[in-house]
Amino acid sequence: PLSPSARLVELVRARLSALDPDQRELLEILAFGEPIGRHELSLLVDPAAAEELERLGLLVSETLGRRLQLRLAHPLYADVLRATTPALRAATVSQALAEAVESTGARRREDALRIATWRLTCGGASPELMLRAAQAARWSYDFDLAARLAGAAIDAGAGFAAKLLAVQVAGLQGHGV
Repeated sequence: PLSPSARLVELVRARLSALDPDQRELLEILAFGEPIGRHELSLLVDPAAAEELERLGLLVSETLGRRLQLRLAHPLYADVLRATTPALRAATVSQALAEAVESTGARRREDALRIATWRLTCGGASPELMLRAAQAARWSYDFDLAARLAGAAIDAGAGFAAKLLAVQVAGLQGHGV
């Protein structure tokens, strides 16, 4: 995976240096979880921070169907924020994101995969969720993520189905069994 250069980190940090703690927190949440819906946002931070960040050009909102979603204005912001966020903070943000989406019912097709990916960082996922997400990643042809999720499903006790999927994914990746 690519990582931002020291100069790029310095430039993005300079751009973000005047933000207050709520705004910085929202940017971290978006870096790990974008896109975020309006309801999930309201569970995580003060929505007023989003309005100000949108005015500053640091995030954008878009309506897809009936859902308003927020994203960082540029992917480099996410790359730099993820690269410079300490591991403990990343786990805290991932847990907050997983809990926020779970509390909304996790009804969207992509929710299981998003929650399981966050749970890889913070822990606490059920074996069934990890297996379902590993299968979704496999059928999305993201074999690296599918392998990590299948391994987490096995560790969580998902049993034979998770082991079979892990072997299939290893074969798809060209690894020996």
